[in-house]
Amino acid sequence: MRGRGPFELLLLAVLMAVGTWLGGWWAVPLLAAGWQWLRPGSAWSIGSAALLGWGGLLMLLPPAPFGRLLERLGGLLSLPGPVLLVLPLSYALLLGWSAARLTLAFRKAGG
Repeated sequence: MRGRGPFELLLLAVLMAVGTWLGGWWAVPLLAAGWQWLRPGSAWSIGSAALLGWGGLLMLLPPAPFGRLLERLGGLLSLPGPVLLVLPLSYALLLGWSAARLTLAFRKAGG
């Protein structure tokens, strides 16, 4: 297995962001599995690309309404609003990583 270069990571992050924008969250595991099947490598790098892609999507949101939303949700959960950004980013990372790991295991098993 070989590592992924920064260009490949950025390309996959853009694909994850566009896939999520057009098709929803389920695009992340589908793209992660497809990428791992075609270019086997580190599941963590695929998860990191998903995190970067979703981070990019979050940066596209209008800051004022998004900031108010984080503030209100943070108030409900007794947490600072920006801490809540960890949740969607962690979700993207785990979706990408788990799909890549499962695909790699399936591939090694001869499937």
